[in-house]
Amino acid sequence: MEKPWSDEVILNENQKRKIDKINTTTDKSNCLTEAIGRGGSSNEYLTMVKKKTLVLNELAGGALRGRKINPETGKRDDNNPDVPYKKFIEIRSDGKSNCMTTVHNDSLVVEKETFKYRKLSCIEAERLQTLQDGYTAGESNSQRYKMIGNGFTVEIIRVFFDALKVELDRRKEVNITNSR
Repeated sequence: MEKPWSDEVILNENQKRKIDKINTTTDKSNCLTEAIGRGGSSNEYLTMVKKKTLVLNELAGGALRGRKINPETGKRDDNNPDVPYKKFIEIRSDGKSNCMTTVHNDSLVVEKETFKYRKLSCIEAERLQTLQDGYTAGESNSQRYKMIGNGFTVEIIRVFFDALKVELDRRKEVNITNSR
């Protein structure tokens, strides 16, 4: 299925020259200024683009898992009672998020270079379920996670109902044809 939007940012030659000079090492985010509200100056826009690109490249879906790794072989040895469990970060290489479960360590956001991790924010969980940002706002975070996790993925349900409608229409047509 083709996306109706593009994640690619197209820059002109002047913007390409400027973007390399922008310092994005600061931990501070961009301020919402009147200029950004009007479309922004090119420096503000390019700083936002560069920071967004850097963040997207550094994060991955992952999980915190208990594993028995044999120190002699360096391989998993789950059945060996002498090897203790240790926690490991497992990062997905396919750019996807793990399934959301009630265990918060099953679906984490991991920084690839530092292996720092955090749980998904409520808004990230809403987006994974194809809900609008803030759809569950007004509830405590634990209730928000519960509502999001217990719900259905909106786009998947839409596909099911579209297919069901096509099948029902087909059956109606067959019944009409057979009754003639």
